[in-house]
Amino acid sequence: MASTVGTLGAGALVDRLGARGVINTGLVVLVVDFLLLPWSSANLGTYIAALVVWCVCGWGLLTPQTHRLIGPLPAVAPCSPA
Repeated sequence: MASTVGTLGAGALVDRLGARGVINTGLVVLVVDFLLLPWSSANLGTYIAALVVWCVCGWGLLTPQTHRLIGPLPAVAPCSPA
């Protein structure tokens, strides 16, 4: 469920903020999450929260990356609206 939230949420954010901003923000959140993992894994609740953040950000990075890859040549993308 967190992966779906990340993918759909990133799509909405890419439309508003642009792909680069979403990628940079997601990477920063992931780095902080990974740095805090040793401490967050001490308790089940914080461990689950860290994994949810990891899933949301990890899957949320795919949408802006795809957007950046398709942006220059939308006609070569599969299922292109053109």
